[in-house]
Amino acid sequence: MAEVISTGSEVKSFYESDIVVVPFQISYGSCLTCNLGKAAHCETNRTTPISAYGFGKPTGAWGGAMTDSVRVPYADHMLVKVPANVDPVGLASASENIPDGWRGSASHLTARPGAKVLVLGGQARSVSLYAAGIAAPRGWTMSTHLSNV
Repeated sequence: MAEVISTGSEVKSFYESDIVVVPFQISYGSCLTCNLGKAAHCETNRTTPISAYGFGKPTGAWGGAMTDSVRVPYADHMLVKVPANVDPVGLASASENIPDGWRGSASHLTARPGAKVLVLGGQARSVSLYAAGIAAPRGWTMSTHLSNV
């Protein structure tokens, strides 16, 4: 969660004092994987396996996001504006696990209403729970298996 304190001249969708969700994975928004809703696997100008905040040199020179301020590249693509009637505290984990759950279920199934969904839990179990929670209300048939494996 963040408050926009300033914008560069190329940013057209966000303004000072906007409250936003800042995904930790850096994505550019113009490659095939971004257009398929798989921004975590952005291919544009990739020099590392994944571009992200806070994981050091292997993920790019973006620095950490647990700071008083952070530079957000490709802000028009990356940032998600929080509606005025939504409490930002309620969205505290929205920049990581919730979008991954969305990408793992709803974004792929929107074109296939009524499809069966299999959600497998793994290292980040909360992603699986978010995926199930996002898919279920949309009427998708679902099987769930959480494992320590």
